[in-house]
Amino acid sequence: MTTAANRFRRLMLLLPSFAESSIQSLGELSARLGIEPATIVADLTALIERFDDVPGFEEPIGIQLSGDTIELTTDHFLRPMRVSMAELCALELGLNVLVSRQDEESALAAQTMERLQQCIASLPQDHRWSTVRSTALHESGGVALDTLRRALRRGRVVRIEYHRPSDYEPAERVVRPYAVLYCNGCWYLVGWCEVANARRLFRIDRMDKVEITERTHDVPEDFDPESLLVDGRPWVSDAPPPMMTVRYSPAIARWIAERDGQPLEADGSAVRTMPLADREWAIRHVLQYGPDAQVLEPEELRTEIRARLVGL
Repeated sequence: MTTAANRFRRLMLLLPSFAESSIQSLGELSARLGIEPATIVADLTALIERFDDVPGFEEPIGIQLSGDTIELTTDHFLRPMRVSMAELCALELGLNVLVSRQDEESALAAQTMERLQQCIASLPQDHRWSTVRSTALHESGGVALDTLRRALRRGRVVRIEYHRPSDYEPAERVVRPYAVLYCNGCWYLVGWCEVANARRLFRIDRMDKVEITERTHDVPEDFDPESLLVDGRPWVSDAPPPMMTVRYSPAIARWIAERDGQPLEADGSAVRTMPLADREWAIRHVLQYGPDAQVLEPEELRTEIRARLVGL
């Protein structure tokens, strides 16, 4: 019996093949995926069958059958591999339901949820979903977050063991907590680090241990947690970050506009200016779009990306 769930699973196997090439052999697809040819045709036909389309509706997906050949035409596969905040919330909700069912799919759902939680931390901030994101999505603080909140309420200094990405072993830090901050899918501790003798920002999920000491302290009256965010990203320096300007080609610009809600240029491209707080992030961000993203400024970043490409 064909159910919506079974058809969805089969389509998830079928569609990536057409992302690689729009023309596929029905026989080869059937042999490779273990799906009967008639079932493949029925599943793909279900994508384009609609009974309530308004006049002038343009099909987003077109399918042509010619003997053993299937041709699927759509521009959906040109979309950059990025999920929206609404899609992320829907994925997390669905996975939570599967995990709670305690059946044969629960283990796989739990593994997928773990991968999803890692993705949450790397997504860009979207202020339109900030409330949902701060309450509904995975909180990576755990017990350490609860301990830090108690320390803040009591005005106590904390001793933490902190694991930076470059450290083999955690290092001990003594911190005067100013605030806990949710940003980019992660919880952060903002405070005065007595080891560095400067204000610092620590990711709470990198803390191996948090201990509340008997020492007390006062948060500076002029401290403003919002001043730590630049375009939704954590920024602890007192100096403003440099900026970079990127032009996205018309081929992908509409998805950039979908994500940030900003207008397109007259030629259909998107030009965006954003903080350059992390050069490695900026280089990865531009290279992920291949020839469809071009750095306009600063010139030294253009040169660095060009050198990376020559090296590759």
